[in-house]
Amino acid sequence: WYQRRVRGSASSRPRLVSLQVLLKKQGSTRNVLNLTKDEVRNYLARQTRFYEAYIVAEAYNVSDLVPYVFRMAVIEENMDYFEDYRTVHFIGSSFFDDIFISAQKARRLDEVATRNLIGILSHCKDIRQRKSIAQKLSLPTNLI
Repeated sequence: WYQRRVRGSASSRPRLVSLQVLLKKQGSTRNVLNLTKDEVRNYLARQTRFYEAYIVAEAYNVSDLVPYVFRMAVIEENMDYFEDYRTVHFIGSSFFDDIFISAQKARRLDEVATRNLIGILSHCKDIRQRKSIAQKLSLPTNLI
C-alpha cells in the first residue's frame, strides 16, 4: 500500500522516511508518509522550509513547485525559500512565465510582496522577458 502512495524515485522514499524520523525526533506531529493528494498539496502550501517541501514533492511526484515558491517567497516573504529552490532547479524563462501566472492569480500584491516579486524577477537573464512581465504586472520597471 505504501508503494502505491509514494511513487517517486527509489532514492526519494528513503529520504521521505528519513524526513519523517527527523520530524518525530524534533517533536513534530507532522506526517509525511502515506499522504493523499490533498494532504501533499496542503503540506507543500504550508511548509516554510524548501528542502522539506522538496523531499515531499519529489516522493509524491509533484513537479510544479513554482506556485509554492511564489507563495512562500512573494506572499509569505520567505526569500530563503526561493534561494534554496534556485540551488535545486534551473531558473529559466518558463519559471518566470509561471511566476507571472501566479502573480496574475494573486491579483493585488502589497508593497512587500511587490518588492519580493521584483527581487525574483531580477534573476531573469532575459531582459525583454523581465521588462515585459514587469509591464504586464504594472511593476515599476526602473527597479528591475
